[in-house]
Amino acid sequence: MIDCGLVGAKLGHSFSKELHGIIAKYDYALYEMSEDELIKHLKERDFNGFNITIPYKEVVINHLDELTDNARLAGCVNVIKNNKGILIGDNTDISGLERLLEYNKIDIKDKNVLILGNGGTSKTAKALCTKLEASKINILARNPKSGEIHSGDIYNTCTDSQIIINTTSVGMYPDSDKIPFDLDLSKFANLEAVVDVIYNPLNTMLVRNAKSIGVKATGGLYMLISQAILTAERFTGKQYKDKYYNKIYNKILRAKENVVIIGMPGCGKTTVGKIVARKLKKNFVDVDKLIEEYEGITIPKIFETKGEKYFRDLESKIINKISKEHNQVISTGGGAILREENMDNLKSNGEIFFYDRKIESYRISPHRPLMKTKEDLLKLYNERYDLYVKYADHIISHSSTALVGAKKIEGEFLSETTNN
Repeated sequence: MIDCGLVGAKLGHSFSKELHGIIAKYDYALYEMSEDELIKHLKERDFNGFNITIPYKEVVINHLDELTDNARLAGCVNVIKNNKGILIGDNTDISGLERLLEYNKIDIKDKNVLILGNGGTSKTAKALCTKLEASKINILARNPKSGEIHSGDIYNTCTDSQIIINTTSVGMYPDSDKIPFDLDLSKFANLEAVVDVIYNPLNTMLVRNAKSIGVKATGGLYMLISQAILTAERFTGKQYKDKYYNKIYNKILRAKENVVIIGMPGCGKTTVGKIVARKLKKNFVDVDKLIEEYEGITIPKIFETKGEKYFRDLESKIINKISKEHNQVISTGGGAILREENMDNLKSNGEIFFYDRKIESYRISPHRPLMKTKEDLLKLYNERYDLYVKYADHIISHSSTALVGAKKIEGEFLSETTNN
C-alpha cells in the first residue's frame, strides 16, 4: 500500500521526500511510475494520498471522483487524497506560486505576463495570473495550441512583457546550463521580474541572467515548500501558521545553499573554509586540491608543463561540476574570478564571499606560480581586486585570525535570505 509520496516519471532531482520529513515527519516516498502503473493504483485506491508531478498532472483527472476549486481552475492536479475511497484531486501549486510571488513582492495585477511553456504547470500559472487580474497573459511554446505563441515569434510579439514565469523544465538539474527558448532578456525593455518554478538549481541560468541585468528574479524553492506544507495539511488535517512557511524555507535554503569563498592566493581561504564547513555542517571542497587530484601533479607543475590556459580550462570544468551540487563550502583558487562562467556557475547554488585580508597578511611562496614575490603580489592584487568585489555577495574584511573570519562568514550566511 502506498501511504504518502510523490508520483512521477523521473524523480532523481526531487527534494520532496526530505522536505515532507521536515514538515510533518510522516513517511513520504518517491514513486517513479509509468502512466499505466499510476492508473492501476488509482483504480485500486489502496493509498492515503500522494503528490503528482510531470508528466501526469492532467492525465489523472479522468480517474478521480472530485476536484477542488483550485484543481478545476488550473485544469490540472498535483495532490490526490483518498477520502474513504473517494479520490479528490487538488492543486496546491496555485497557492504555492501565489505565496512565492508574495514573498518576493512581485505584483501581477494589471501587468503583462509571459508564461514559458504550455504544460500542466503553465495552466497553474495562467489560472493564478487570471485570478490576480493580470492585464495580459501570453503563453509561449514550441508546439503552441489555440491562442498561444510560437517560440519563434517571441521577439515580434512579447517584448513588452513585464513579468516572465518559466514553467518548463529547461534549466533543471542536471542540464542546468540551459535557458528556455534561449531567451535574451535584454530585449524586454519593460521587464520587472522573472519567476522560475525550477528549484534545482536554486538559481537557474534564467534567474541568474535576470539578476545580472538588474531585474528581480527568483527560483521555485519557496513555491515547492509552500505547496508541500499545503499538501501536508491535506494529508494530516493539521493547519500551519504563515510564519511556518518562512521558517521551513530558511531552513531548507541554508541546508542546500553553498558557501563559496573567493580571494587572493595565500589569503587563507582553505583554512577559513574548513572552519566554516565544520560549523555549518557542510562538505568542504577545495578546487585547487581537486585539480591536483585530477591531474596527479601539483598546480605549479601544471603551469610549468601544460601552461596557464590548460589549467584555467580544467579549473572551469571542475567548477562547473561541483557548482551543481549542494550543501558545500567551496574554496576557489585565486584566479577563478578571471572567467565569468566560473562565477556564474558558482552562483547557481551558492552565495559568494570575498575573503579580503590586508595585503601584508598574504603568504608569498616560490611554489605559487603567479605570486612568488612581493611585486607579483601587488600586481595580482591590483589586477584582481575589482573582480573580487564585482562577484561578491558579501565582503569579509578583517585582519584577525581564521576563527574570526569564519565567524563573520557564518554570521552573514545565517543572518539573511538572499534567494529572492
